[in-house]
Amino acid sequence: MHPQWNLPHYDSQPRQGRITLRHGDNPVLLKLVQSAGQRVRAYAAIDPPDANEDLALRWFSRPSDVTFNYMPRQPTSIGWYRFLAPPGLAVLDIKARGILKAWADGKPLAVSVIGQPAAGTSTRRYHAVVDAPSPDAVIVALRIIHEPGSSAGDALPEPVRIHCHPGRSALGDWSRYGLATYSGMAIYRRRVLLTQDQASSRVMLCLGNVAVTAEVYVNGKCCGCLICPPWMLDISGAVCEGNNELEIHIANTLANHYSVGIPTPYAQPEQTVSGLMGPVRLLFKGARHAS
Repeated sequence: MHPQWNLPHYDSQPRQGRITLRHGDNPVLLKLVQSAGQRVRAYAAIDPPDANEDLALRWFSRPSDVTFNYMPRQPTSIGWYRFLAPPGLAVLDIKARGILKAWADGKPLAVSVIGQPAAGTSTRRYHAVVDAPSPDAVIVALRIIHEPGSSAGDALPEPVRIHCHPGRSALGDWSRYGLATYSGMAIYRRRVLLTQDQASSRVMLCLGNVAVTAEVYVNGKCCGCLICPPWMLDISGAVCEGNNELEIHIANTLANHYSVGIPTPYAQPEQTVSGLMGPVRLLFKGARHAS
């Protein structure tokens, strides 16, 4: 057999070579040499990728890719994978190279297979359902009987998709509560009881610290958006005596999403901090009470 290895170069011109394989194991070494500061992606495949293919996440999942098995004589291995899932975990959609079982906080999940495995592999799509979703973050454990040539992170060729019911989380960095790769919005709600004197005074909402932007609603009325410090807003015209419904919509950036396999300098740890940090306070001008 004479496979041809296509090695894309940063100048977009493929470098091609031909090697002859002998019967049995054939160690192959690929060495990438690049100029200082160059950001390139390299791969080895029997067929070149589609010109429109996204190399960031899916390039390694094509059937034509070369299987790398660094322990060809070892019997089938078993891998355990654990991660913190967000509050309200309800369903996991998982693509795995092997046979999968799943647990949430030690309780087994009902796992079903979606469709048929790819030809010549045991790669399957799994649907795991939580019987009674917890409002809090939970630890998920996956057990995978690896297919030959797959182990460690290679056994999960795509990100795990997580579907959640409403949950609860403390103030602070939501990336610490199972949402490290989530880019989007979170809504914080609180009911606040005001006296007549408080409601008739000037009321300032102080959010403490925010990552990254905030939109504030009081009793269904939008009071404004905040995109930088100081994280304070005058909500006097929206409050009333008695119960007041406070909603704070917090949005982060794409840095969290980019931290999953997408080459970018914009996914540094300090840029993935997300959420309402607080402390959140109401300040009343002329009143002695602040909460």
